[in-house]
Amino acid sequence: MPDEQASEVLRWLDHAAGDLRMALAIAQDADLPASGACFHAQQCAEKSLKAALIHAGIEPPKLHNLNALLDLIPESWRVRAHADLEELTFWAVDSRYPSDADDASPEDAQHAINTARRVPEAVAYDIRRTWARTD
Repeated sequence: MPDEQASEVLRWLDHAAGDLRMALAIAQDADLPASGACFHAQQCAEKSLKAALIHAGIEPPKLHNLNALLDLIPESWRVRAHADLEELTFWAVDSRYPSDADDASPEDAQHAINTARRVPEAVAYDIRRTWARTD
């Protein structure tokens, strides 16, 4: 893999890790809206999936639907086991504006964080596995 591509993958994963840290920080502060933690959890997963796409040589589309991003990742990748990230996708846009939907709860935030943190872990595993095959 060219150094530029590897650097770009690491940059996306670093941003994903930052979003996870923000989600955790927001979730720990009762004065902050839980929807913020949910949003950053979704962003963590989205940026991790886009890092996987870049690693696979696929230009990531400008969309927030996590299942659509998953569908673009090679089938052999472990991250594909996260077959349904629709709940997490909701927090990308819909939750950021007033609507008839219920506000996010602390439980929603914790669930979103737990779901999201598995995505970069799986992506990192898949990247390490593919790098090991090319060494």
